[in-house]
Amino acid sequence: MRFVPFLVPLLWLSSPPPSQSERLLAIKVDPDVAVRVHNLVGTTRITGWERDSIVVVGRIPPRGGRFFGGGGGRGAKLGVEGQDPSLTGPGSDLEVRMPRGARVWIKSASANVEISNLGGEVEANCLTGSIRVEGAPRVATLESIDGDITIAGAATVLRVRTGAGAVRITGARGDLVVSTVQGAITIQSDQLLSARVESVSGRVEIRSGVALDGLLDINTHDADVQLLLPAPIDARFDLATVKGIIATGLPGYRVPDGERTARFSVGKKAGAGRGAGITIRTFSGGIQVDSNPKGE
Repeated sequence: MRFVPFLVPLLWLSSPPPSQSERLLAIKVDPDVAVRVHNLVGTTRITGWERDSIVVVGRIPPRGGRFFGGGGGRGAKLGVEGQDPSLTGPGSDLEVRMPRGARVWIKSASANVEISNLGGEVEANCLTGSIRVEGAPRVATLESIDGDITIAGAATVLRVRTGAGAVRITGARGDLVVSTVQGAITIQSDQLLSARVESVSGRVEIRSGVALDGLLDINTHDADVQLLLPAPIDARFDLATVKGIIATGLPGYRVPDGERTARFSVGKKAGAGRGAGITIRTFSGGIQVDSNPKGE
């Protein structure tokens, strides 16, 4: 294990500081290093950069736990231990810079997690903390029970799950799976390639095109679904609700009033058996599918 010299030499802290103080740590690592970050209360901010090193600035309040960090080369771990998630007041604030291609696992309770400019693999787990990701990681797996999750960028593979937290996704293009219980789901993108969206009672709103051979599958129990597609549309639709209402505003097709199932195609290629496949299923929620010629 090698530590890069920094402003202040930092070793393992065996006891909490008497007052909030700043801790500095730098570690030489490989470009695709695997990193574990642990901070239950406070804020964790992780930023990717084009250097083969991890640099940490940690601010820990009185009785806020003990900072730890170590590793090098292929693996490293850092964070705060000895925290009491039930305590009120400010938590520990970690500012972490690591190689852009790093593979990182983040553990939180109420700490908010902010991630930017990473292109490797990201996994974050929270109880009540929120998660925000900016950039285009290769794989992102994000879960929070009560916290909101926000993603801005074109992750290649994206897996998102919440209980009551809302999910907001902007710019997704790859393989997307989103699941909530009560949380609302909002997705806005130029084009989805493959997406599966599930919610029990959280409203689903999607403003995006779907690739010609792409798939969009939406399932809810009692949540409404609104889908707004930019023109031109070339897609095969399979819509069904048990107790809700289906309404469409698509060029060349309108679901008859009172119908609770509808299978139809819009566009020349879809009429020939190609085109995007769009399936929406809900038990008691309503389904609204519209065209947005201006793409707004």
